[in-house]
Amino acid sequence: MTSLKNVLELDFAYLETFTSRIEKSWGSIFCNESNPYYYDANHAHVSVVSLNPQIIVDEVVDFYKTKNIVPRFYI
Repeated sequence: MTSLKNVLELDFAYLETFTSRIEKSWGSIFCNESNPYYYDANHAHVSVVSLNPQIIVDEVVDFYKTKNIVPRFYI
């Protein structure tokens, strides 16, 4: 049986063919400054439930602001 973990690993392997991934304690940030309008290349994937999600939101927004990219979330 295929698990969600296996599906995400395969998805992340695909994404890493055209974007960079930064692992975080709450999930991952994907960034490709050469293609700033491509959602899959530039988004934060939140994979854990947080007791204070605003901290994650602030971190992601700050990260993408420094790169002039619209912050996007995949939850």
